[in-house]
Amino acid sequence: MISTSKQIYLMKITHILYILSGLLFLSGTWSACTEENDWDINSEKAALFRVHDIEVAEDKIAAQTASVTWSATSPVEYYLIEVSTEAFTENQEMGTAANSIVYGADKSITSIPALLTGLTKETSYYLRVKSFGSNLQSQWAYLDEPFTTTSEDILQKDMSMEDVSAESVRLHWNDAGLPVSHLKYEWEVSVGEEVHTEEAVYTLSEDEINAQSATISNLLPGKKYVFYLYNEDDLRGTAEATTEQILQLTEVLGGRVALKWQKNGEAVTRLTYLPAEADQEAILVEHILTEEEIKNQQIIIDNLTLGQNYTFKLYNTAVLRGVIAATTEQIMHIDESNVRGRSVIVSWEEQSVAVNRLTYQVANGEELVWEGDLQPVGTEIKKLEGETQYTFRAYTDNILRGEQTVTTLKALIDVAITAQINEASFTWEPDATAISYACTEENSNPEIKALSGEEQSSGKLTIQKLKGNTRYTFALYNAQGILVSNEQSFQTQADPLEGYQKIYLEENPSIDAWNAIWNNPDLSGKVALILQKNGKYDMSNNSNYTYAIPERVTALAVWGGEDGTLFAESEKPVIGFRKLTFMCNMEKIDFFNVAIKSNGHSNYIIRQAHPAQIQELSFRSCRIYDAASVFVARDGNSNGGSCQQITIQDCHISNIGNYNVIGVQNNVGFVVHKIILTNSTINGCTGNIIRLEQNDNLCEITIQQSTLYHSPQAMIRSGINTNPTAISNCLIAEVNTSTYAAINSYENVFTSADCYGVPWATKTQYDAATIFPQATEGNFTVGVAELKGYGDLRWNK
Repeated sequence: MISTSKQIYLMKITHILYILSGLLFLSGTWSACTEENDWDINSEKAALFRVHDIEVAEDKIAAQTASVTWSATSPVEYYLIEVSTEAFTENQEMGTAANSIVYGADKSITSIPALLTGLTKETSYYLRVKSFGSNLQSQWAYLDEPFTTTSEDILQKDMSMEDVSAESVRLHWNDAGLPVSHLKYEWEVSVGEEVHTEEAVYTLSEDEINAQSATISNLLPGKKYVFYLYNEDDLRGTAEATTEQILQLTEVLGGRVALKWQKNGEAVTRLTYLPAEADQEAILVEHILTEEEIKNQQIIIDNLTLGQNYTFKLYNTAVLRGVIAATTEQIMHIDESNVRGRSVIVSWEEQSVAVNRLTYQVANGEELVWEGDLQPVGTEIKKLEGETQYTFRAYTDNILRGEQTVTTLKALIDVAITAQINEASFTWEPDATAISYACTEENSNPEIKALSGEEQSSGKLTIQKLKGNTRYTFALYNAQGILVSNEQSFQTQADPLEGYQKIYLEENPSIDAWNAIWNNPDLSGKVALILQKNGKYDMSNNSNYTYAIPERVTALAVWGGEDGTLFAESEKPVIGFRKLTFMCNMEKIDFFNVAIKSNGHSNYIIRQAHPAQIQELSFRSCRIYDAASVFVARDGNSNGGSCQQITIQDCHISNIGNYNVIGVQNNVGFVVHKIILTNSTINGCTGNIIRLEQNDNLCEITIQQSTLYHSPQAMIRSGINTNPTAISNCLIAEVNTSTYAAINSYENVFTSADCYGVPWATKTQYDAATIFPQATEGNFTVGVAELKGYGDLRWNK
């Protein structure tokens, strides 16, 4: 252990390693990594995920070793590093440069920092790095300047098995008559998507200096560390070691944990375990391994507490050889609203192994097996006693996987409750005594109301116009106003459209009904049109439907459903518009979960013909089709208007006409400031996908993870070629890839062979029909294996 007199300083290395999004460099089948060179990489498939910010710090270079770090990328499985005493050329075949040394051919370099060994002292080296992962590879990345080794390296590189445990490393050195003062050690740490190195400083004691040896403790198991030995600021030696980790978790089932380990040349004798967040009263359990367990290299621990985090440690006498954490299962969940007087609904998360026995037990009573069907989403145990404590248990064979104890309510009528945002449904076994009810908001006085004859005889009731995200209590009463059911609490769902005035639009609205909505002087502020699943609301064939949204309205939502639940594409309600325009400043216009159309190429979905200031126009999870344009401003009376941001996310757009998916035309003075297209497909656009004739105003354009198909006009047409435009992870086929706007940020953009060659995309050898073999059917499943990670991923799920 490190004594209290020694100080350890933890500091983040300044090299924060950001993981780049998405899949990166494409290649075909590759041969042994020692044969890889840049000219072996098919440039048509190349998408760089080369490393960045390579550094060999001066204070990390010794006589025969050097430590190298870089910015990490994802998903990388391992790295190759090559050093040479002569500068590399771009197409230099690996291993051909003077005094070349290749590291990582055995796929052993998987993290940073990497320690290079076998170097020659007082020699300058050039360095390059290549990354591999998911059958992909990068091109070489190069160290800017060569590094030079020093004249000495006194830290021993070879360590015995006794020197390395799961939590410590013992280091040795030969000081050659010169002093040493401290050690530093460095390791890789991942936090979310950020990867960086951390460093600690260990001050050597006088005894350790005299012994020329020190043990660094409290290390993490299975972690690679690089150690540096210093005399003040002078590096005198480097070494690396990976702490031992032979323990593996093979199964967790309920309170059972199965572990195995590798022999790795050393014996093991005992296993300990303790709750990971143990208090002072927790007892450390020590298990002396049996001969059979040692022989089979595995152990099963039963009867652990459910839902508890445990830390298991494997020892050879006092030497720690493996550490692993595991959380036992607790799959049962009984919601408060499912505890009634005569029944309880028991639910559980079945996961990969099925529950095949469910029991219930009165305190100090017999454990009874439920003989009915088992449904993980809710098994109702009936004929229970009221005001009684029961323990419910879920088993797989004899392994307990879930357990919960609850107390039933009074033995009155049980009511099942299903709550939504603004309504709740109640069902019960019909009972002649139940003639009235109360549904009371929390902290309010109950108001008893009569049940209708139908409600009494059916035992069913639906209450509407409740508040979203609000707690209520429900009860049934007899003629004397006495409770005949338990008072049961429930909570309505949160309302994602809170603050909006909701209009539940009837299918196939008449002209009069539609126009009456917008002519209503009381309609103002935020308005939401709610459309039902599979509903039909096409108003695009008749110009007598009001298309101007009045100035009283400051935000508009057009939603399929009201709770945010996504419909399948075939279930999305269809609404048809004919040149909608907004007559006042709009905080937000949001189309969600709907299919939107016009009446073919002769009309627009939105034709903005007023100088409104629109903060955001968004289309989310929509199907959009059969229109001249999705959004266009081409009329002089829109002069002075603007839209801060247009967002198209998770949409399938098809059959758009000559006025572009998004268009600002004729220099009318309307300005769009930002366009974001993500996770979407555009299939067929006669005009430009984006056309912006706003010569004095920049528009920031971002296109990510999208599929663009069959568009003969210039993909992006702009009056300014300096718009900040970024395209990444996209597939483009049968599209005119010439652009009036410069693409100044691009990554992983691939086009079919029939597209123009452009510097911002990789032109593949494949024609459109090969990339999208089912495109004529409106299906954009990718037919080329190495391209499946790009474009709109909905097609390759």
